[in-house]
Amino acid sequence: MKPHLTVLRDWFGLAPKLAGVDLRPAVYLSRETVPMRLRGSALSPSTLKAVETLLATATVGSSVARETAEGIDASEAVAAMDAMIAEIRKSADWSKGRSDVRGGVVLARTWPDAAERLGQYLTSLTYQPKWLKALIKNDSWVEMD
Repeated sequence: MKPHLTVLRDWFGLAPKLAGVDLRPAVYLSRETVPMRLRGSALSPSTLKAVETLLATATVGSSVARETAEGIDASEAVAAMDAMIAEIRKSADWSKGRSDVRGGVVLARTWPDAAERLGQYLTSLTYQPKWLKALIKNDSWVEMD
């Protein structure tokens, strides 16, 4: 860091001064408006693309979603589900059906090891909406109350 100390000191001195400013609202807003960033993960580019596609799944019967899930390498299926669950957790709105959850269900129906992860997450929810129970009622990888 020594070679960069001068630049850092100058940068910290730039306006506006943020010392004493509560930035939590800005961080919350950015979490809601900034596109998903999975780039820091160890997933391959093709699996990252598949996760992004699955997060936008319109219906669990979607052939595109099913083919996308099937195209994920078996060695990355669980990590892909972990990435999806991380994105699902970002929204607390369970009042209506969600594309990210539908994509997770498609992935779970394709890869049993990934299904176990999603099942654990869904059963841990304190609120399990009726639409979710209806969506997964015939799936053996999860038991809902």
